Amino acid sequence: MDAAIYQLDAIRSKRATATIMDAFFHTSKLSDGLAMTLAAQSFWAKYVLGLASFHAAIASSALSGASKSKPIPAARY
Repeated sequence: MDAAIYQLDAIRSKRATATIMDAFFHTSKLSDGLAMTLAAQSFWAKYVLGLASFHAAIASSALSGASKSKPIPAARY
């Protein structure tokens, strides 16, 4: 039977470092996900406002009569 001597201090140190790093990267992933979510929400909010503004401009021009152009004269043959 082979006996092995383990350096428990070294093993504990590695585990503590890994745990700290895992916690850091987990927090980093959460903040990246939050930033991505906020960016997506900002995009959709701007998109909806732009689309509403565009439709309002079209409706306004149609209702004001500005979209009416002069009649095209009939071609004379």
